[in-house]
Amino acid sequence: MATNGLQAARVLITGGTRGIGRACVEAFLRHGASVVLCGRDDAAVQTTVDELRADASGVYGVVCDVADPVAVAGLVDEAESLLSGIDVLVNNAGAYLISRFVDLTDADWSRVLEVNLMGTVRCTRAVLPRMAAQGRVINIASTAGKYGSLYQSAYNASKHAVVGLTRCLALEYAATQIRVNAICPGFVETDMVADQVPTLAPLLDLPEDEVMDVLRARVPIGRFVTPEEVAGLAVYLASPLAAGMTGQALTLSGGMVLV
Repeated sequence: MATNGLQAARVLITGGTRGIGRACVEAFLRHGASVVLCGRDDAAVQTTVDELRADASGVYGVVCDVADPVAVAGLVDEAESLLSGIDVLVNNAGAYLISRFVDLTDADWSRVLEVNLMGTVRCTRAVLPRMAAQGRVINIASTAGKYGSLYQSAYNASKHAVVGLTRCLALEYAATQIRVNAICPGFVETDMVADQVPTLAPLLDLPEDEVMDVLRARVPIGRFVTPEEVAGLAVYLASPLAAGMTGQALTLSGGMVLV
């Protein structure tokens, strides 16, 4: 088994029941790490753990909404207990919202910011004091954290904030050898994008059955990136191969964004 130096790693991954999060869980398990995953839905968490335990024993599930400060505290306590420590935190839990700016309510803004920004803040704040030197924090941001885009003002604002937070924490914790980096995927082949088609179609003045093809056509390689490709980059960032890398926001977009 290829381990990339992760065989003894103890990893906490938020939003780990589907999409990028699920792919990250599977990737770290393949490299011999032990993983606690969390999600908001009890049934989804249990089903995911049951499926993964068919091939790997070191996987555990905890129900947690990262927008709930009390739940986050409990998550980190339980993860630390189950794993006997936390070496790697992957902040993946996210909320995606497409809307015209003037139609966004305060509740819309609160939900997106509470999950994408404050969820990352809370989980990281709870983990860092318990993380030994050489710890790694990996934030799943987005290319939306690097540029503007139509009808995504709340989402883009939250991801810009995550990229800024990543850079600040990297500097603050550099002396402890704790590395903090972000991954900025473009369009990813997940339900999160597909679920927005009914909302996006009228905004783009397109039939629903054409939306995904139009979006794919915007990507120079002609397709969305896969969750597994994002997970592979997360494994790299957590490995000794990236020991000199911190404060970076790495784009993975099939050439759609070049910064």
